[in-house]
Amino acid sequence: MSRITIIFLSSFIAFFLIGCGGSAPKSASAMPSWYLSELPKDSVNFYGVGEGSTKELAKTKALTQIASTISITVASDMEMTEQESTKDGYSQTSKSNIKASTDSIKFTGVTVLETAYVNEKFYTYLKVNRETLFKSLKRDLDKNYNKALASFNKINSEGVFSLLV
Repeated sequence: MSRITIIFLSSFIAFFLIGCGGSAPKSASAMPSWYLSELPKDSVNFYGVGEGSTKELAKTKALTQIASTISITVASDMEMTEQESTKDGYSQTSKSNIKASTDSIKFTGVTVLETAYVNEKFYTYLKVNRETLFKSLKRDLDKNYNKALASFNKINSEGVFSLLV
């Protein structure tokens, strides 16, 4: 063989081996152990895990997981249909729809315990202090209550038409 062909084949084989020798995809066992295991439950903190394409998205998903354990609004409606049957004489069909959604919560007292980057995704493990969160939410509730009470008192003293001015 000619010298150029040997150099070309050697280069081709070298590039092929380098290209195929890249890192293999990580298996599920390479995932963080805290992400795969059950979250702890205690009376001091809420715990959550999340994954996302960015650190912030992973943190948001972890907080959403905590929000869903804290507060779920459930709405249901029932639709009932009755129909006659020639053999049985009477039959009833009922249909039920249940919808659940998490309320939005402003989180305070959040501590990120661990963050990992695996398979081009971020994973976040965090905790939220229950007492700090409660105090923050109570402050917000008290502030909204005081605004509503002030509006109610204004309506009682000046009349409902005072809101139009």
